Amino acid sequence: MKTSNKIILTSAFALGLAGAAAGALADNGSEPDEGFGRMGHMCEHRDETRIDMMEAYMESRLELTEAQMPAWNNAVETVRDAMAAKQAACDAAKDQGRPENTLEALDRAEQHMEAGLEQVKAIRAAVGDLYNVLDAEQQATFDSMLKDMRHMRG
Repeated sequence: MKTSNKIILTSAFALGLAGAAAGALADNGSEPDEGFGRMGHMCEHRDETRIDMMEAYMESRLELTEAQMPAWNNAVETVRDAMAAKQAACDAAKDQGRPENTLEALDRAEQHMEAGLEQVKAIRAAVGDLYNVLDAEQQATFDSMLKDMRHMRG
């Protein structure tokens, strides 16, 4: 890896870490479950219908074969499991109340991020299995759809 790429990657990581720490410490919401200190920004409710529609859209665009369906179903189930785990963590966080101090806030942020990392690893493995059974055209379609979806986040 080029030195300039390492510097950019390290800087992005440092900024992300600083942002996460600031987010864990800030509490700019007026309600107990609002604001970064309560993970309000990470625990927004997602519309299940919208997710179902995105799933159906992706499946139809990929034109999956019968042989590819087990990998597809596993990827979809893994994503849904991760979403359920995230929602459970958000619900549990609401019951904890506000952190008593900076260290407790950082501990909670660390726990949340570690759980999120485990979910990403599970999704990465399942999507990797799916991606590996797709042909080159399907992979290009998949990449294009995910690129478009990243820009639609609100």
